[in-house]
Amino acid sequence: MNKRLAASLSAILVLGVLMSGCIRLSPNQKKEINVRLDDTEWITSPDPSVLAFEDKHNFRFYKDDDVRDDNYFEGEYDFYTGDDAVEYITEDLEEYDLTKKEIDRFLDNDQPLENFVCLVLHNESCIVDGEETVDEPYDTPYYGFLSDEDDERSLTLVNMNTANLSVYDEMD
Repeated sequence: MNKRLAASLSAILVLGVLMSGCIRLSPNQKKEINVRLDDTEWITSPDPSVLAFEDKHNFRFYKDDDVRDDNYFEGEYDFYTGDDAVEYITEDLEEYDLTKKEIDRFLDNDQPLENFVCLVLHNESCIVDGEETVDEPYDTPYYGFLSDEDDERSLTLVNMNTANLSVYDEMD
């Protein structure tokens, strides 16, 4: 699937999810949310995948929260919020053809610009069945929103390569 099609599909997916109310949004969400990811872990449901940010630069993505010594990706990450996220997507990731105008359609009173994020995972290693499977490092960019409702944070992310939508809840 070409990158323009993937970006267009992901834009449609996020817009559809936001409009359908499937994402936990707070009508009073005007406060600035904590945008730091270091030393946090995020889990998806219904599958038990976990995205762990070990410090300001390193991550691990575990296929299963119960198996932490196999079936994972690791590398460094970059995380952008607000205007920086929009700028990074529209300038540094321009091959995905996601424009500022398209991003602006996602923004409203429930999801302001400050909550818009871009996460880039620089996949340097992938261990499957105890074996390294990455011959050459590659990037996986995401965009979406960081929400904070009743002090419970969630990341709603669209994979810009595949147009898959995932919601991650911060683990305690």
